[in-house]
Amino acid sequence: YEVAPRFADRKMNSTTSWGFNDPIRYRNISLTAHVVIALTTIRDLPGELGPRVAVSRSRAISWLDRNLNLLEKFGDPYEVAIVAYAMMLAKSTSAEAAFGLLQQKAREDGGFKYWGREPVPLPAQRLENQRPFLLPRLPNAFDAANVETTAYALLTYVGRQELFVEPIVKWINTQRLTDGGWASTQDTIIATQALIEYTVRHRIREVTSLTLHVEATSNPQLQRTMYITENNLATPQFMDIPNAWGTVKIQARGAGYAIAQLSLQYNVDVNRFVTPPAVRAFSVVPRLSFSGRNNSHINYDICSSWTNQRESNQSGMAVLDVAVPTGYYMQQQVLDE
Repeated sequence: YEVAPRFADRKMNSTTSWGFNDPIRYRNISLTAHVVIALTTIRDLPGELGPRVAVSRSRAISWLDRNLNLLEKFGDPYEVAIVAYAMMLAKSTSAEAAFGLLQQKAREDGGFKYWGREPVPLPAQRLENQRPFLLPRLPNAFDAANVETTAYALLTYVGRQELFVEPIVKWINTQRLTDGGWASTQDTIIATQALIEYTVRHRIREVTSLTLHVEATSNPQLQRTMYITENNLATPQFMDIPNAWGTVKIQARGAGYAIAQLSLQYNVDVNRFVTPPAVRAFSVVPRLSFSGRNNSHINYDICSSWTNQRESNQSGMAVLDVAVPTGYYMQQQVLDE
């Protein structure tokens, strides 16, 4: 195998070494916490591997204990959240102190509780006839980092059996961007794990019995009643609304929790109607050259670079998607080269 020089998640490579002459000693606190989480959750290791993992885990916990003061002075919310979760999971003697730091970093607004570098706007809504109508959720800066940070905080709160966790759960659910997903891959994984832990610990499944009535103003005849019980709690239910316009009204009765999410897709021909990202993260410069008979050959030369230096010095996992125009095909020989 090959050891990668950096972790795939760019947040794991952050450092709290500002102002110190020894950057190596104080770097990668979040990565160390991630390793502690991994070594704490694995079980039944064969042979000599078990004792070796136990020693490595103990050393990593001790290192986090010794450097906890760095988080108090320089740590951002993500580093504090993952370290607090790692120490709680490993039953470290400094777990209580780390949880105290986590509480200090929390943000509360409008019945929501979350962790992030900057304040996040409340879910947009408007009142019509004294009824709240939610508006589309637009992207914000640090979306992925905020969700993952808050998810680690929720895991910590649930693991400690803290009482007031519903504001955290509500905020995470309001940040969804796609069907069943958030801003990126990593934050979706941690957020899903945190919500599952919350559901299991609070026995939500056993008390869930909901009836949802959905109707759309674009088609008054198009109505549907959905039933959510412990038997189908994990099964998504969908309702297609053709020629969508206006509003969608949902009435819920019963006990338990359910998430209603509206997904709308449309084509935009004019750039000024495209919703821009909160922060541009990449610069993409494409160059096309044509050759062959009737310019039937296209050669792509694409240069991309990471520009969101405010969030991190380099990107994490990135994918460059190149579309092939209709009527053209990729030459396998060129791909193999």
